Amino acid sequence: MKGAIFNVNNLIVDTNQQQFDAWRELAMYEYGLGLPGKLAPQLKNLSATAALPIVLNQLHQADEAEQAALLSEQEQMYQKALDSLDESSVMPGIERLLINLDDHYVNMGVVDNGGHAELILKQLQIADYFTAIIPNEGDPYSAFAQQLSVAPNECIALATTPNDIAAINQAHLVSIGIGDAELLSAADYQVAQTGDLRYPMLRKVWEDKHANK
Repeated sequence: MKGAIFNVNNLIVDTNQQQFDAWRELAMYEYGLGLPGKLAPQLKNLSATAALPIVLNQLHQADEAEQAALLSEQEQMYQKALDSLDESSVMPGIERLLINLDDHYVNMGVVDNGGHAELILKQLQIADYFTAIIPNEGDPYSAFAQQLSVAPNECIALATTPNDIAAINQAHLVSIGIGDAELLSAADYQVAQTGDLRYPMLRKVWEDKHANK
């Protein structure tokens, strides 16, 4: 096992609160209106582009040019909100796992969904563990293996959504799902939460996958 790649949100850190804080600031600044807290679950894990129509339903409609301007402004507010992250924001068990992987000479990377991964890792004070930040374009999992100059099946990938697990399997990395076991049933292995992740378990899953081939 030579490589391990992580998704950032809900795996290394939960940034949904920072995203919602940015939307709330935007709504107050542009429209003088607050966003109800009950809206937060609807925006969870959505990109800014996907979240914008939901937010506008609470405010007013905007044409294409206005929407582009709002997205740009929300991006600035989100980057400011990320300043609230620190090492205590790392999801349970993740720093221990990073240390164990590093101790066993496993190269690590992250999938960068919105261009914020480098900033987030620095805020969390864990950037030094990672050798690769891969943009979420095309097939980031194969791109990670290529950057390490190793075969995809020499790597594991950890993710929290069915779509990501499907992409990992398509790229022939060993897939580890974190979350609902039913939703992530296509993963090679699942745990309920990040705190359940252990290096020896990941190593055994990787070995068993190769032993069965």
